[in-house]
Amino acid sequence: MINKKSILSVLLFSLLIVAGCKEEETVVVPKQPVPTKTELLSASPWITTAVTISPALEFGGIVITDLYALSDACDNDNLAIYKKDGTGTYDEGASKCDDLDPQTSPFNWAFNADETKLIEDGQTSYTINELTATSMKLADTIDGADIGGTSGVTYTITITLKHQ
Repeated sequence: MINKKSILSVLLFSLLIVAGCKEEETVVVPKQPVPTKTELLSASPWITTAVTISPALEFGGIVITDLYALSDACDNDNLAIYKKDGTGTYDEGASKCDDLDPQTSPFNWAFNADETKLIEDGQTSYTINELTATSMKLADTIDGADIGGTSGVTYTITITLKHQ
């Protein structure tokens, strides 16, 4: 004879199995729009974290690749603030190298047609190697004669910035 506890146990076990097989609900998370380069650039102020030069500069047997390390602290705390309307401001940061310099200086900026270059004041053009929500890497090329290096040698200066 089947006992009531056995039947109850089988029913309860069957109920648990059926409940466990319930189809999982799919949660649809709406996709966030990918920010534009203008939105990434203008999200908040940028501060320089690294400046390198390649090939290395040589001065009297000294090889230099890290220009940031040679910069003064009063230069390394400067900010670049880009606004969505194509204007911007350079800010001297907490410490100024020359007390007579203004705290801020305005500039204008734009992207080239395919947004691979950042142009400031219609003349300085940087190649955008990286532009994310947290970092930006810009590159500029210079003839060695312009910086005390070897004439005819093209040097690439890479500037790495992060949002302040």
